[in-house]
Amino acid sequence: MKKHNNKACRIKIGENYKSIPTWRKIVGVPLVYLPLFVSLPYAILGIILVYLHLKILGAKNIKSYWDFVPNWKSHRYSLKDQIVIEPNNFWEVQIKSRLFWIFNCVIYCPLSVAVYEYHAYLVKVVENWWCPFLHEKKPEYQKTPIDKSYWHVENPDLLHPEDLNCSIWNEDVISTTHEKEVSQTIAKTKTKTPQKNAKKPRKDLTKTISTKKKTGGIRKKTVKKTVKKNKEKTSKK
Repeated sequence: MKKHNNKACRIKIGENYKSIPTWRKIVGVPLVYLPLFVSLPYAILGIILVYLHLKILGAKNIKSYWDFVPNWKSHRYSLKDQIVIEPNNFWEVQIKSRLFWIFNCVIYCPLSVAVYEYHAYLVKVVENWWCPFLHEKKPEYQKTPIDKSYWHVENPDLLHPEDLNCSIWNEDVISTTHEKEVSQTIAKTKTKTPQKNAKKPRKDLTKTISTKKKTGGIRKKTVKKTVKKNKEKTSKK
């Protein structure tokens, strides 16, 4: 399996769409509606089963499905002001309909995304409960924290120290880390204040050094003048 070095790898689709033959568009566009009959029912069934699994085990404060659905008022357009596109072919007549875009962009797509995100949310909670063992993707589970994992409740001594003290599945670590962060910020503010005060005497030192140089130069000039005067007096005698 190839891994992308760039974490935010941008998917290229716009630059290829114009060059795709029309028959591929005709075949490809309807495929997006097949999940309504193929995957979405199973995803919803999976949500119900996983949710029941967590509730039976005593889980509380579980987010609802509607927490993953965008607010209806937050959508850019409504049925009254929805923008449309003039079709180029006979099979693209539907893109001229406002109802078509409202169904896809306000109902179908956001609700479908919410289904899969909610399913992933519940499954991550299950993994945090049963499997509090770190791997490279576990930092992404921070949005599904729990108070204690199964291992913390039953036998925490068996856990690796990193797994034992991970804030994703150990709420006691959150309080201690918060206290550490507060103490660190307080320590930083204390260390910053003397540094600011320490800069002021440095400026004073530079001024004194410069004045010393100036006074030293004046003294040298006066000494030279007195030597010249003494020489002139001796020569007159």
